[in-house]
Formats: sequence, structure tokens, C-alpha cells
Amino acid sequence: MSSSLPLPFLEPQTILVRDCYVTTFDRIWARAFQWKGGIGTIVTGQPGTGKTLFLYYLLVRPLQQKQKVLFSLNGSVLYLFNDDQIFLWSLFDTREVKEPKAFLTRRPCLPVQAALLDPGQYRIWRKERSPLITALPLWTREDLVAGLQFQDKYPDLMEALHASTLEELRFQLFGFPGVFEVLQEYQEDDGKLLSPADALTLLLEDVIHHFGHSARDVYHALFNYDGYFNFHKHALKITHKELLEAVTAFARGEMPSNNISDRVLSMSPIFSGPFSSVRWKVEFKSDWIAKCIVEELGAVEDISVHQQIEFLQGKPEATAVAG
Repeated sequence: MSSSLPLPFLEPQTILVRDCYVTTFDRIWARAFQWKGGIGTIVTGQPGTGKTLFLYYLLVRPLQQKQKVLFSLNGSVLYLFNDDQIFLWSLFDTREVKEPKAFLTRRPCLPVQAALLDPGQYRIWRKERSPLITALPLWTREDLVAGLQFQDKYPDLMEALHASTLEELRFQLFGFPGVFEVLQEYQEDDGKLLSPADALTLLLEDVIHHFGHSARDVYHALFNYDGYFNFHKHALKITHKELLEAVTAFARGEMPSNNISDRVLSMSPIFSGPFSSVRWKVEFKSDWIAKCIVEELGAVEDISVHQQIEFLQGKPEATAVAG
């Protein structure tokens, strides 16, 4: 379902409410009551899983229950929503690798931070308040389909897909680099064009096949296929050593020093209990990316990579959240 946000400072004004938003809120709410507001939460994970949008959803839910909420998207500009309260919620996102300002995390605030995979954003206040470390899962295909309508370029793409001839389609898709070439592969030999709905479905399936289930990856590639394909080319040159270092870092809930590795690897959260901090399963983002890495590293090294990824998944020190 979608939810409208009648708050003029928020962009976008409407968000897609994923099922995991509801379950994650319930986990945060129950944890807050269990510790009487003494325990906060850090929502982390790889880029593109919707952590910032989840804060928007999390803003609305406490307000519906007459809670006080302190809201900040950058850790500096603050909005206080004041009503009768049980807790003073402090919801914030920090885009830089540094600790949030102390007043956001200290009592009487109940802090919930959307964070990168970098303990430098929360190491100090994590030691002070022992927050729950949780995460949002990658998007499902159904999530990605539902979220399409909220993308700014979606109406233009759908309009462009309404064409009578192949040449007209090529012209109308000029502003979406690479999209025509993808769709051309699926055209019938008789020259009859796919319907806009069928064309969009095939395009979405192709993008997911190549880039995986991160919403950011999928939507960027959907509207600029060539640009995003080229964006990944450099990352596919990753070395065996860089790949293993990245697997180890991601399994610990940290960003690796190699900043291209998040283009080839994905992280799926593993929950062992409602109040247990998240662990991670590390995989290639897609079968296509895995195939490219195999070709880059060679068949012998590929076997070693997969064996070592599986080995790292089973090591407690590799799967623990960084501390």
C-alpha cells in the first residue's frame, strides 16, 4: 500500500509501505516498551533498501499514536512534533561518516537512526545505549513493481512506450539510453510492437536479472540502462583479494575499503529473534554479475571464491555485527 505524508518539508510526499516497514516498526516499538525507552535502534544495510523512506513511515506511526517525535534527515535541521507522549522519539539519518549530535541519542530521546554500513556513524552512542541493530531486506519483485509508479520518470517512460512503429519507439525512447536496444531483443519477427505493459515487464525483468533487487539499482537502470551498465563495468574488474575482503567486511556489517564492491555483492539480513541484532548473508547481486566475476577471475579462482564465501558465512567472527 502507499501512504501520503501531509508534511511540506518531506520529499517525496507519498511512499510505498513495504511489509517489512510494518514488521520493523513492530520490532522497534516492542523493544522500546521492553526497555522503557532506554534502548534505541539502528537501521542499517546496503544502499538502496529504503532506510531513509522507512524513517518517513516511522515518523507517521508514532504520530498516529500521539507520540512526541524529534525528526531530522541530516542530523542538524530538526522538527519537533509535540503531543501527549510515552516516549520522545528521535528519528534521524546521517549522510556523513560521523557520530550524530549527542542530543539526538541521549535521554529522554528514544533514538532510531538510519545508517550506512559504517560503525563510525554510531560507535559511541551504541556503546552508551546498546541499541538494537536491525535492517531492511532487499526488495522483492512485487515491491519493485509496486514502487514503479512513485518514480519521477515513470510517466514519461510509459508515454514513450506507446509507439506505432519500431522507428517511432526508438525516437520516443531517446531520453532513456539503452532501453530501446533492450526491448528490441524481445520484438516479434513480424514487426508488431509489444504492448507498453508487456514492454515494461520485460524491461524490469531484464534489469533485475542484471543488477539484482536493490531498488536504487533497478530504478536507475530502468531509466538509464546504458549509464548504469557502464557504472558497473569498473566494479566487475574486482580482484580476488578485493572480493574476499569485501565479503568479510559485509558479513560483519561494515563497508569494505573498496568502494566498488557494493555494486557486485548484496547483503540479506538474517534475524534470529525479534530483539536480536541482525546478522548478514553475503551473495552476488545477480546471476549475471556472478557470471561476469567468474569470467574475470577465472574458473579455478571462482571455485575458491564461492567456497570462501560459504566458509565466511559460517564463521561467528565474520557474521557478527561490528562492534
